Amino acid sequence: MGKVIQKATGNSGSEDRFIELFCDAFGADKGQYVYLQYPMVDIYGRHRTIDFAVNLPEGKVAIEVDGNTWHQPGIVSTEKYHDDLLKQNSMVFEGWRVYRWTSAQIDKSPDRVNVACSIHRILGISEYVPGGLVLGTKHGVKMDMDMFRQGQKPEVLVDYPIHMAGYETIDLFNWQEQAKGMLSQIAFTQMVNVQSETIERYIRDGKIVPDMEVPVGEHRSFKFFQKSTVEKYAREYGWTLITKANMKEIFLQMVDSMTMSYSYKPVFMLAFLDNMNDAGEARLEDVARSFAAFYEDRLAHGLPAEKKNCIFTKGGYSQKDVERLILSMPFKRYEDMHIMHHSKHLGTLQFYKALVRQLTDEDYAAIRESCHAAIARYFGTAKA
Repeated sequence: MGKVIQKATGNSGSEDRFIELFCDAFGADKGQYVYLQYPMVDIYGRHRTIDFAVNLPEGKVAIEVDGNTWHQPGIVSTEKYHDDLLKQNSMVFEGWRVYRWTSAQIDKSPDRVNVACSIHRILGISEYVPGGLVLGTKHGVKMDMDMFRQGQKPEVLVDYPIHMAGYETIDLFNWQEQAKGMLSQIAFTQMVNVQSETIERYIRDGKIVPDMEVPVGEHRSFKFFQKSTVEKYAREYGWTLITKANMKEIFLQMVDSMTMSYSYKPVFMLAFLDNMNDAGEARLEDVARSFAAFYEDRLAHGLPAEKKNCIFTKGGYSQKDVERLILSMPFKRYEDMHIMHHSKHLGTLQFYKALVRQLTDEDYAAIRESCHAAIARYFGTAKA
C-alpha cells in the first residue's frame, strides 16, 4: 500500500493529528504501512475514499476520523448522515474492519484514543510493549521483541518519550478474538423458542450467566455464550432448541396458538404474505401499507381499530410510524425465533431461506386460516 507522508487534498486537521499520533507511536518510517485517502467503490458503484487504510494478511482495516463540519450530529443533514452509514456498510460488506474516532477525541483527548493500544487491537496483537515495534517484517518484530525480553532498549527508540526504568509486557484484552466461536445474546434468543424479554430477565435475575461479558458503557455490556451453555439452559428450563429440522413445525405451532396483547401479529403475517414474492421476501413499505389498511378498513366500517393507545385509534400517523410499529412489535417476535429477517439496506422483510424451502402451498393456506382465526378471537367476532 502507499505512504501517508504526502497528504491528500481536503485532509482535515484531525486527520493530520491522527498521522502525528500514529508516527509518534510507531515512528515516521512506519507510515509506509498506512494509506491515506484509500480509494474504494460503494455498493452502488460510486467512488469513495477511506481516511486511513491498513492492508494486512489477516484482513483489511479502515480507520475513519469524523470531522466536526461534515459529521457532527445535529449539524449534518439526514441525507449526509444516511450517506455516512451507506459508506460504512459498504466497507463492512467488502470485508473491511471499520474503526471510527471523532475530531474531538483526536484533538482534545488524544490520550483516550490511545493510538498504540488501539492499533494493537485493530491489528489483532495481544501483547503490547511500550515503544515496541508493531508494523514491520516478521524478522524485525522478532528481533525487537527479543531485545525487550533481554531488558534492552532498541537504539532506534533512544528519543522515544517514555519515562520508566524498565519494560513490561502487557496482555491487552482483545474481546473480539475471545468471542470468536461464541454466541451473542441475540443468537442465544434465536436458538430457543422463548422471547428476548425472557432471556433478558433471566440474565438480570442471575438465572442465566454469560460465559463472557464485555462492558460497553456504564449500564450496557455485550454478553457471549458457548453453544454448550445455551444447550444446558435449554434443557434446564425446558426450552426447545430451534433447528432447521424443526423450524417449520415450531413456526406453524406458534401461528396456530397465538397469544396476543394486540392484534398485530396475525395482521402483520397476513400483510406480509399478501406482499411476499416467491423467494419469501416483501418490501417493508408495502407490508406497512397493507397492515395499516386493515385497521383503516375497520374504522371505515364503524369498528374500533384497536386499543385507545394504538396509533390507528389516535390517528395522525405516518408511513414511518407504521413501519416502526411493525418492527418493534409483531415482527420482533418472529425475528427472535429466527423465523424472519429484516434487511435494513434493502428495506425488505423475509423468511429465512431454510424455512421458505420447507413451506408448501398447503402450509401458507393453513397460516392464513390460523391468522384469520386469531383475529376473530381477539376482536370477539365470528368472522374477521
